[in-house]
Amino acid sequence: MSDSLDQARTLAARKQRRPALEMLGRMIAAGDAREEVFASALLWSLRSRDWDQAVGMAEATLGRFPGRAYALRGLGEALLQLGRSDEALAALAGALRADPEDWEAAELLEAARLGPLAVETPPPPVRPWPGTVAKFAKPEGLIRSHVLRSLPRGGFIGPDTRFVTLGSCFANNLAKRLARKGRQVAHYPIGEEINSTFANLHLLKWIAGEREAPVTRTVGRVIGAAMAEDIRAGLAGAQVVILTLGVAACHFRRDTGEFAFLAPRSEALKERIHLAYEMRTTTVAQNVQNILAIAGLINRLAPRPKIVLTVSPAPMAGTTEMESAAIADCLSKSTLRLACHEALGRLDPDQALYWPSFEIVRWLGPHFVLPPERPLYGADDANSRHVSDWLVDLIVELFLEHHGAVSEIRPDL
Repeated sequence: MSDSLDQARTLAARKQRRPALEMLGRMIAAGDAREEVFASALLWSLRSRDWDQAVGMAEATLGRFPGRAYALRGLGEALLQLGRSDEALAALAGALRADPEDWEAAELLEAARLGPLAVETPPPPVRPWPGTVAKFAKPEGLIRSHVLRSLPRGGFIGPDTRFVTLGSCFANNLAKRLARKGRQVAHYPIGEEINSTFANLHLLKWIAGEREAPVTRTVGRVIGAAMAEDIRAGLAGAQVVILTLGVAACHFRRDTGEFAFLAPRSEALKERIHLAYEMRTTTVAQNVQNILAIAGLINRLAPRPKIVLTVSPAPMAGTTEMESAAIADCLSKSTLRLACHEALGRLDPDQALYWPSFEIVRWLGPHFVLPPERPLYGADDANSRHVSDWLVDLIVELFLEHHGAVSEIRPDL
């Protein structure tokens, strides 16, 4: 008998609950009166969501082992799921009398007191993490099935769609790949200093003619009049604007606390920046406010384009705020990702959306099964901060595919 119970448990552990229940049923019919057999059959009936069988099994358990709290709780759960609220209340109250510390029975009792549901509301499906290493052997298929399947398809990209990419240096990589695909894309090499929501906000303020703040005028001087006019012209014809957020850590003046846009060129200035300025990771709320303001300026400068937010997967270059650039980068990217999430909840969903470049590279990427010659970073220039070309190509390909373009993904990607 013990061997049969062990076999049933093995089947249940493999999620083969129906065969396990059938085996336990045969054991009970043959006269096996052990409580663990009855308890296991009740548990697996509940986990199989076979409510009628669970009611029968709970009643059978209570008939042989009266007053067991777990059996009364299981009976109450099954009755609740069958819409028999009054009977569920009685069973769950009995479970708490038998075991006042049964917190699950207490929570089920509160649910039963709500009464029957007016409409059937099935629980949302569980979206699982890919469970085996083998699933990561084909990155593009994994990304489609575990990331993109849940994202709405925009259908807003055609062969003549005009793109503008703004933000961090990763925006430049996206622009290059879009251009290689024959897309009309404008990107402006304005330096890695324009890589925060603060810097991008002041950049767009300058272009839009809002030039009262000293820091805005500083940004304007750095990019120059010709570049500002190029960006203004590019935005005026843009149908899709991709805003790539780079870092949440910015420099602020020590005396006033104001944001400081710094683009030092001389070594002397670089060495003395820490005397007048401090690096500080900005808050989610500050970045949300900046993203909303940036979106408002984009809508003033462009004919209401699609705004695609994405977080750059390129690590930050360094920090003076913390002891570790890795820890600072984690905090920075997490802040920006949260800011995107909250900002999208306040922007028009028909206009603004998120593209998961960061999740593809930094969250799924470390699990990809890749040959040594195809690392996530530095395959082309040995720079540990530069996402490898093959992966940027894949990100762009999937973006074009998902939002309307004909897929050009090669089978070997």
